[in-house]
Amino acid sequence: MSIILSIFGEKPFINLPTTWVGWVGLVFWTGLILFIVRHYWQYQKPFENSTKQLFVALLILVPLTSFYFGIRLPVWDINSISEVIYQGGYSMMILSAVPWVFASGFIGPSQAAILAGFSGTIIAFWDTHSPFTVVEYMILAVLIYALISQVNYPSKYNRLSEPFVTTYLLCFVYPIIFSISTIFYIPGPISTKFSYLVSKILFAILAVDGPLLIAGLLAETIQMW
Repeated sequence: MSIILSIFGEKPFINLPTTWVGWVGLVFWTGLILFIVRHYWQYQKPFENSTKQLFVALLILVPLTSFYFGIRLPVWDINSISEVIYQGGYSMMILSAVPWVFASGFIGPSQAAILAGFSGTIIAFWDTHSPFTVVEYMILAVLIYALISQVNYPSKYNRLSEPFVTTYLLCFVYPIIFSISTIFYIPGPISTKFSYLVSKILFAILAVDGPLLIAGLLAETIQMW
C-alpha cells in the first residue's frame, strides 16, 4: 500500500468480456441504470443556468479527481488463477467520487450517471481494466439519487436526504454489486469466479467505499452551509 500522485502514467487498456455471459451482465446493469433514471426523472431539478454551471464545473473535476491523488492498494491473490486474465489492480483515488456524488445530491440522476460513467471509464482504463467499473460507478450514482429522493415520501425517510447517511448505506451495497459483476465478468466454473472474488473483493471495497464516504462527508458539509 502506497500513496500515489496519479494513475495517468499507467498503460490504458480495458479487458472486454470474453463470454456472452459477461456481455449480458453489462446489458443487465445498463438496463437497471436506465430504469432508475427514468423512474426518478420527475424529481430531477430543472436544468437551468446555475445547474448547468455546476454540471460543467463537476465535469471538469472528474479527470482531476479520478487521475490524481490516491492510494495504491496491494494485489493479493489467494490462488494462482492462470486462466483468469483480468489482473487489474485497485487504487483508492481519494476524491474520485466527489463529482458524481455532488451531482446526485444537487442536480439529478442523468447528470450523476454521466459523471460517474466518465470517472469509471478513467479508472477502468488506467487502473482496474474492467468495463464493469464503469457501470458499477453509474449504478452507485443513480442509487444515491434514488435514496435521496425518498424524502418525497413519509418523514421516516428524511435522514436519507443527508448525503453521508446515503453514501454510508451504499458502502454495504457495493460488495453485492461487485459480487454480481464478478459472476458475470469472470469466465470459467463457479470455483474460479469465487476464487477471484475472494482475492479481489476487499480491495475493490476499499477503492470504492473510501472515496464514497469522503464525498458524502464533503456533500454533507456543504449542505449544512
